[in-house]
Amino acid sequence: MVTLKEARILLKKYADAWVNRDPNAIIKIFEPDAEYWETAFARPFKGHKGIRKYWVDKVIGQEKDIKFRLLNVYVQKDNVIAEWYAEFYDMVNDYNVKMKEVALFKVRKGRIYNYREYWSSKHPQSYIKRLNKEDIPLELQIQKVSINGNNYDLIYHKPLKRILDWIQSALIESGKVLPSSMNARIIILPTNDAFVRDHLGGISGYTLDNKTVLLSVYNSKVDKTSIVSTVAHEYCHLAREQYIKWDTITDSIAFEGLAENFETKISGKIPPYAIKLSEKEARKLWEKIKGKLNGKSGLTHNALFFGSETMPLWGGYSLSYYLIRNVLIENKFDFKSLIKMDSKTLVSKTLKLW
Repeated sequence: MVTLKEARILLKKYADAWVNRDPNAIIKIFEPDAEYWETAFARPFKGHKGIRKYWVDKVIGQEKDIKFRLLNVYVQKDNVIAEWYAEFYDMVNDYNVKMKEVALFKVRKGRIYNYREYWSSKHPQSYIKRLNKEDIPLELQIQKVSINGNNYDLIYHKPLKRILDWIQSALIESGKVLPSSMNARIIILPTNDAFVRDHLGGISGYTLDNKTVLLSVYNSKVDKTSIVSTVAHEYCHLAREQYIKWDTITDSIAFEGLAENFETKISGKIPPYAIKLSEKEARKLWEKIKGKLNGKSGLTHNALFFGSETMPLWGGYSLSYYLIRNVLIENKFDFKSLIKMDSKTLVSKTLKLW
């Protein structure tokens, strides 16, 4: 467990390393096997070597005159959410940049081992292109809502009112199909990630733990169906995490398969990552990984679900979707019963029908 004081110390070291453009200082706050995501769907920089190279190429090679101001810090168990404001001179493009960033990271023995960035920037080209209204940095605000007996804190950068309305509508519909007792925080942040815009309907979601969800929203491109789908997906994760701990690859298959089928039921739309592979291709992927679920093979959640040199993009999502879909089609189980079923039992039951 990390304390607020420890989190602030880590963030002070991070800020000093950035301002001083010091790659040796930055790797001292990361575990040797750490993974660092600069953008949501790019492959992470891995280990001290990968993180240091990124820091040398990006920070030292492209940025100077860096200013950093920490705004907010939240901690829960080994998870930290931090928001900051920064300015720097972009030497490659020859202009000043202002940015608001949120980082989510996990801490082990005083060092970071999993780090994700979500950021939005403003520079002279933004005024010309005006691609996103969310380019303008805004302070976090909190709206407390009660839905189906559950209490939610909606923490946001002032997205459009319709987006907040759609999120609450999705929570209402999700609670009708899958009642669950929970109190949760839903953090809604702007993004200008092109992958989110072009391939995910303008929104991506990430369940940090059984009480916290992050939504990254491309305000000018997102629509109601995409909002409802993503919120339903993350709601299903929250509901299952009230009963089942998420640790293994088998857990990932169960969690993601349930969530994909649940969002399909709530929104009426199959998510693109669920059908990235055909069912035949998903069966081949299962044959490839079924002997690697013991945690000792080196197979990771990120490789299976986000792709690697040997794994297709979104392959794990397709595999999980087809597996759980078969159980639901047989009408032997519903979401209320499956949500509480341990992952090994759930996957075993699905394989008998596949």
